[in-house]
Amino acid sequence: MRKKWVTTFVSLCIIALLISTGRDKLMNFPITRLQMSESPWSLVSNNAYFFAWAVPLTEMIICLMLLWLPIRKWGFITSFILFSAFTIYIGVLMVFVPHLPCSCGAIMAELSWWQHLGINIVFLILSFWGVSNEFYYSKREQISKDKFIAHS
Repeated sequence: MRKKWVTTFVSLCIIALLISTGRDKLMNFPITRLQMSESPWSLVSNNAYFFAWAVPLTEMIICLMLLWLPIRKWGFITSFILFSAFTIYIGVLMVFVPHLPCSCGAIMAELSWWQHLGINIVFLILSFWGVSNEFYYSKREQISKDKFIAHS
């Protein structure tokens, strides 16, 4: 039971980060789009308008998934994918690009790139933990249901 509370706490931490950054990106949409258009990666810069909408909306959808218990597992999976993408993107750019534009929202915009990378790794680990915990509990609940049906 205690681990379920920890899973809820982890999901709320992810939600808090994604809500604040996603909301900030949407409220400052022109700045977000401009910063994405300055990305050294042409996939992002050439599609800045799309990514300026897609990233914060994806963050908001993940929050809804983490709040809705029947699909929380998918919320953790998608947050793991998102944090993986952010971490790889930041890591690659830190190695190959001297000046990095930041289209992050809220408090993340105030951090150094090393701090960004650290926070992303922490949330990547939290997301992975959430995924593994959700799979563990869903499997455990299925075993309990199977035992109940077998004894009926």
